Amino acid sequence: MTPPRAALAALALAALACSPRASHPGSASATSELRVAVEGTCPKLAAYPVGPEVVLAYGTYGLEDALLTKDRPEARAAQGLAHVRGDRLAFDPALLAGLPLGPGGYVRGDLEVGGRRPRDAWLVRVDTDLAPAQRGALFERRRVYYARDGARWTEDPKAVDRARPGARPPPLAEASLCEAAPGTRFARHATARIDSGDTVVAGRCEDELGRAQGGVFVATYRAGDRDWAVAEAPPSALWQGIVNLDVVFSTERQAYLYAYAPYDESASETYVAAWDGAAWRRLAVPFEGPIVSLSLAADGALWAVARFAEVHRRPARGAWARVPLPSPRWASPAPAALRVLEVQTTGSDAWVHAAYPIAAPEREDGSARGHVLFTTRVWGSPWFCDRKRPAASALSPSGRSLPGAVRGPAPPCRAQ
Repeated sequence: MTPPRAALAALALAALACSPRASHPGSASATSELRVAVEGTCPKLAAYPVGPEVVLAYGTYGLEDALLTKDRPEARAAQGLAHVRGDRLAFDPALLAGLPLGPGGYVRGDLEVGGRRPRDAWLVRVDTDLAPAQRGALFERRRVYYARDGARWTEDPKAVDRARPGARPPPLAEASLCEAAPGTRFARHATARIDSGDTVVAGRCEDELGRAQGGVFVATYRAGDRDWAVAEAPPSALWQGIVNLDVVFSTERQAYLYAYAPYDESASETYVAAWDGAAWRRLAVPFEGPIVSLSLAADGALWAVARFAEVHRRPARGAWARVPLPSPRWASPAPAALRVLEVQTTGSDAWVHAAYPIAAPEREDGSARGHVLFTTRVWGSPWFCDRKRPAASALSPSGRSLPGAVRGPAPPCRAQ
């Protein structure tokens, strides 16, 4: 996956998805594979693998308190990083050294971090602004790449490529992909690369306003080949409108492409295609879609979020099964519904990010959200994340009740 994609997908879901459809949490029983790891008022809760280590990104996206307008066009995220050590979180100022800090000691921007080893880790920081009117895209995003240089980060546009071994693919002849659609260019929606150098790129032919024509092209490069192999993804009615695309790539014979309509939750088609090393074929699943997040664990388990409401898991050798969600720890009373935003994996551990409505009188509409990060990792007591505290003290092993939790569907939200 291209480094910013996971963070941008989380931003889009947390900021724009406000449907009342949600999952009903069960009791925190031993029958669930998941348990609460972190909970609180931080909209960004994401775990990233850096070699054998895990780093937690936490904080805000900058879209929590008001709609963007021409008078307030910026959506400055404010995020921190912490080590995940066993079942504890440890804030380390060195994780932020070299990055631009704002109020409260948070990094300015949406963060994603990765790498095969801590010493050659990479980091991507994304700033978001409201795009000019009538330009197609809703947001403009600027990505800045960093490499780990001793105990600090330094800007390096090639940081991700330098940190990954394997062959480098030749340039993709993007112009030739859109020859049949004059006035368009190839827009990459997702890129994934494995250590061998094998790479998958998925995208569409779009005009200057971002309007797509035709279906989805998937270009595959295999290490040792002289050029890319390009094919059209299996057809779908989704291609008639705006779609979110992403790729999960594990081995030269195992990759998945999934898609959903981000602004039309009536579009319930379940679209996931599997790559077997030679061709892309639609994959049937025994649950209703759409699939809005997909991740593959090191043990071969495939995890999926369906309809922002359910979590499903398919082991390496087995059938799909729904994974129940425990009740949040700090919500009082417990919410009647959860909106499931994303699933990630680090090694064989899964991390599921969900949100639920709470009352917040300081908001104009009286609504806000609590956020909870579940995990399959062995974990003790849940940690609390308070977005109003400085980065160094936002994470705490002792939490507080989120009073006035709203029962029933989430109220209409503005930009959360």
